[in-house]
Amino acid sequence: MNPIEATEHKLFATSIFYMKLPSYGIFNQQFTNFIYELKEKDPEGNKRSNYGGWHSPTLNFEEEIVETFCRKLDPILINLGNNLGWDMKNYFLGFNEVWSIINGKRDFNVPHRHGNSILSLAYYVKFPENGGDIYFIDPRVAGIPRKPLMKKRNNELLGKTHNIDKIAIEPSEGTLILFPGWLEHGVYPSESDEDRIVISANINLYKK
Repeated sequence: MNPIEATEHKLFATSIFYMKLPSYGIFNQQFTNFIYELKEKDPEGNKRSNYGGWHSPTLNFEEEIVETFCRKLDPILINLGNNLGWDMKNYFLGFNEVWSIINGKRDFNVPHRHGNSILSLAYYVKFPENGGDIYFIDPRVAGIPRKPLMKKRNNELLGKTHNIDKIAIEPSEGTLILFPGWLEHGVYPSESDEDRIVISANINLYKK
């Protein structure tokens, strides 16, 4: 007798979105030069989620390289908002803060949230091999003590993503990741001798 098939309904889904930006090479080199010059002027930087590494102050939207980055993302944000069913006729998705982080060997970012934004992003200007993956933590607190054991094959977990409490993503240069600002996330320590350079930003809906 064949087993009865159950229909799965995915309730309260938490989505992240990632893509490779086209023609990123020239911009990445220009931004790398810009951010190293800024670090030279302000070697202390800010202390937020970073453990080691260098966290820039909030970047000035009037800087040409910062404005270029934001304008590159405008059509992506419009398309994302429409796909999510948001009211993009009367509202627009705009940046309220942009910054950059440079992580060297053994530097990492502790788990944190960007609670003041509807979306946050990470764009990878430079990402060496073993540069420290970003990871996201299951926001469903009630389910954390009740994670079932999963089957393994060659040390690889075979279960579905809703059975685990942390998911890591290995990016590459030119990768853009968008995620809810309230979603807890962190960065694993870098094992590379080269710097890892990321642009991060917080985004909100604003009335037109």
